[in-house]
Parts: sequence; C-alpha cells; structure tokens
Amino acid sequence: MQAEDAEAALIGPQLDAVMADEAVVRRQAAMAPVADVCELKMKAEYFERLMNNGWCDVDWDDLQELLRSFVDLPI
Repeated sequence: MQAEDAEAALIGPQLDAVMADEAVVRRQAAMAPVADVCELKMKAEYFERLMNNGWCDVDWDDLQELLRSFVDLPI
C-alpha cells in the first residue's frame, strides 16, 4: 500500500499538469472556427466521441464555445 501511495504522490502532479494542458487544447479546438459543413461534422463527431466514450469531462464552457463556432459557419 505504501508503494502505491508513493507512486501516486509522484504521478499525481504530472497527471494534473497533463490534464490541464489537455483542457487548454480542448478549449482551443472548441473555439476554432469551421470553414464548411465537412469541418463542422468532423468537429461535432470528435466532441461526441469525447463525451460518449467517457474519455474526459467536457466543460460546459467548452460546449458553449463549440456551439458558438457552429453559428459562425458561412453559408
């Protein structure tokens, strides 16, 4: 049990840093504009996979930015 605690103490801060970096990248992806319907579908499918497979918790703010990027689609 002590070995697991020591390992968690070593890995914990690194894991937190990686997860924070991942959240930043996810927010940037959500905010990125889409140029056409194909990009819109790709982006929607990416976030759908993230949410449905339980790979990460998508923040409400990320979802808002994602939807906002769809609104700006030139038609």
